[in-house]
Amino acid sequence: MKSLSTLRILRATICLFVGFMLVLSLSANAQSGLVAHYAFNGTFTDQTANGNHALPTGNPAFTADRKGLANRAIALGGCGNLQFLRVPNSASLQVTDAMTVAFWANLDLSLGMDPGGTCNENGRQVFFAKAGDGYGVSPPGLLGLTYPADGQQNITFEANAGQVSTLYSRELPGQTWHHYVYVLTTREIKLYMDAQLVHTAPASLSFDAANQQDLFLGVMGPKSSPVLGITHWYPLHGALDDMRVFNRGLTSTEIATVFASDDAGSCIPATASILPAEDVLLCEGKTSTLRATSIPSDVQLQWQRDGQPIAQATLDSLVVSQSGAYRLTTTRRQDAWKSEI
Repeated sequence: MKSLSTLRILRATICLFVGFMLVLSLSANAQSGLVAHYAFNGTFTDQTANGNHALPTGNPAFTADRKGLANRAIALGGCGNLQFLRVPNSASLQVTDAMTVAFWANLDLSLGMDPGGTCNENGRQVFFAKAGDGYGVSPPGLLGLTYPADGQQNITFEANAGQVSTLYSRELPGQTWHHYVYVLTTREIKLYMDAQLVHTAPASLSFDAANQQDLFLGVMGPKSSPVLGITHWYPLHGALDDMRVFNRGLTSTEIATVFASDDAGSCIPATASILPAEDVLLCEGKTSTLRATSIPSDVQLQWQRDGQPIAQATLDSLVVSQSGAYRLTTTRRQDAWKSEI
């Protein structure tokens, strides 16, 4: 949630009129179209009213989340220790022209599964899948997955036996939490990392095959018969948290809201307030001091004039003498969530 306080200073012949206006506005409703939400707070249940509850295989355990809170995320064992979640298909999980899958992940990329079924350091790991990859006896569908290569982390999306395939590479993240968002539409694939758009690719994507299949978290959908003795391929080694599935494509603003929210979907902005809190009259040649109050200890400040950052204006007060609209942007150091005041 954003709160916007704008201080407008209008130049008069003799005096400056300092008008203070407080406007509270909610960012776009990022919960619209939410068809499944797994907070993993000691349970596998869907937090929406759709009842898309996850069914565990391999007895996965709960672990600490990105904030260090115990039993608030799910740990999966990866190659050699198969653990995953299956969500039975339902009408609410069937989409027409777009879907978004958002989640936090803390990965151990040191041990995945290669296409030969062997566990090794260059192996693949699946975040989510609706069916399999469509090759051989694997039903066609869609999946988001990752694997290391040449000192990079490759993050990919594949659908319908390679009819759609896109890849983004980044530095290896280490075993730390990061927020991933796949925005999938019939014409385009977008990938966001920690609320930043990092990859866009054109696509001609059909959801028809995937709509007939269960949703899998932490593994690819099963082969219709085992291949090399393996039914469930590319299990994830690491932890997942706050996984959400939407039946539409989220905007950048909505993704930023999801990134900054807690497991319940409540936005956690960095807040403060500005003084003076009412209109004042400032005569020509005089100045006025704007002052931020109630500032949390974990935020950084940046004053703006007419939408542009003011150089070196990063303290809790600002002396003004020019006309314009003044804003204060507060940024949490921990999660980089921005709030305009």
